[in-house]
Amino acid sequence: MTIEQLLNDNPAVVAKKDFLDNTVSDLVHLLSTLNGFGIYQLCLSPTNVLVRKNDNSVRLLFHGSFYERLGMNADLYDGMEAYVAPEVMRGETATASSDVYALAKFMEYLYASSGMPLPLKSIVRKAASED
Repeated sequence: MTIEQLLNDNPAVVAKKDFLDNTVSDLVHLLSTLNGFGIYQLCLSPTNVLVRKNDNSVRLLFHGSFYERLGMNADLYDGMEAYVAPEVMRGETATASSDVYALAKFMEYLYASSGMPLPLKSIVRKAASED
């Protein structure tokens, strides 16, 4: 199921011990692995980040680099623009920094209901900066 579905069906899951930490850690690990192969996810929206029902471990359905090779355009991210780096939306070259931006935007969403820890706020704010 998507993160969006999980949080709509069971909003209390964010209070579950280690749910937020494990979700972010899973995403960082997946992105690091993909980026090591020159593959970029490019969009981490609540509608395309999946979790396994029994343990809430993260799964990614598709990656943006695949679509980029097909003639990337902003229409691919219709409704998910807030979770895509500005350079990607402009049709410029995607990099690992594009995934850092997408992760930061996803973290803003994920922590919206529980309040992001102060030390994390400055990191996420910098990572989600358009610069």
